[in-house]
Amino acid sequence: MIAHTKNRQNTLRAKLTIFTLFVSFAMASHSLDTEVGASATFVKALSITGNSDMSFGVIQYTSNNAANEITLSPDGAISCTNNSDYICPPSGARGEVKFSGSAGFELEISCEASGAISNGSEIFQLDAAAINIGESTYNCLGTGSSAAQYTLTGDVESDALYLGSRLNIPETGISEGGEYASDYSGGDPITIRIVYQ
Repeated sequence: MIAHTKNRQNTLRAKLTIFTLFVSFAMASHSLDTEVGASATFVKALSITGNSDMSFGVIQYTSNNAANEITLSPDGAISCTNNSDYICPPSGARGEVKFSGSAGFELEISCEASGAISNGSEIFQLDAAAINIGESTYNCLGTGSSAAQYTLTGDVESDALYLGSRLNIPETGISEGGEYASDYSGGDPITIRIVYQ
């Protein structure tokens, strides 16, 4: 009877030892290492390297009370709807914006469709603005609407856009001669927005 009891106690001790070992293994800590790298891309900041205003040139008029629409295209050519009361030059100076940045990067370009020129008291409206870039012409739809996409070449002479617009003379005509410009009171230059992507 005593031998049987001892054998049973030994069996319980063996089971208890195995259970203790199992619990020890089950609760052993486990860790994993991983690595998170870093990267950065550096590009040349976009800059405006040149900016020239539009000029419709010298426009002669024979009547103070005559309407006219004078269009300066992005290639510099000028056309008039009223050639009886006005003598328009065949060409003017298109607006020009040159920019510089890293070759291969994309530009998103938008522009206002309208503006104004003034002599300080009389205001004439500009509308139907358009740009030429990369040998293609696009109508300006406002700075909130993309007019064109362009890939930079890295060549400051090639990376440029050209602006044209239409000058509207109302039926009341011109009250006085002289220079009219967007810089004078009442004038409004056309904004071009260039987003570097």
